[in-house]
Amino acid sequence: MTKAERRARTDQNIRDAAIAVFAEYGYERAAISSIAAQAGISNGLIIQNFGCKLDLFKSILEDLFPPLHKMYSQVSGDHWENYLLALLHYLQNSYQEESTRIRFQFCTTMCSSKDTPPCYREKSAQECGHDLVAEALRQGQQRGEVKDGDIPALYALFFRIACTTIDRCNTFGVALPSDEWFLQLVRK
Repeated sequence: MTKAERRARTDQNIRDAAIAVFAEYGYERAAISSIAAQAGISNGLIIQNFGCKLDLFKSILEDLFPPLHKMYSQVSGDHWENYLLALLHYLQNSYQEESTRIRFQFCTTMCSSKDTPPCYREKSAQECGHDLVAEALRQGQQRGEVKDGDIPALYALFFRIACTTIDRCNTFGVALPSDEWFLQLVRK
């Protein structure tokens, strides 16, 4: 394995550990030492590779959105319901994978935490601003089918509640609500 490959593997290990720690503790309470312990490395290696906790957090954000963009590019039709149902089914199907579940928990924690760095909401809004889903939701608003309001906020609400509901239903062995229940979160 080359030096570059070892560095890439170490960086991914650090990001994976950081996602788990941020998901559990939020941004402010997540300590570099906890991330290092989770990754099985020294605090100094995190600082050397990422600089500071905020830079590590920003690096995680860059990894979060490409899988969603790929999934959305496969949606047929441009109606807002198609995109939200695709997201919902993606979350339901992916929830069984440990790494994906931790990423959802990270997003849920960051969406609802008061100590989340502004860069999370800015990046989410930026991604939604030029996303296929945002355009479909805008068209839904124009047709009077989607609640009035800020598109990124509606999308974040749907995402947060979907992740939380899927997590709770799986944790307690309860059946998920119907797709229609989830769509009512943004429907007028």
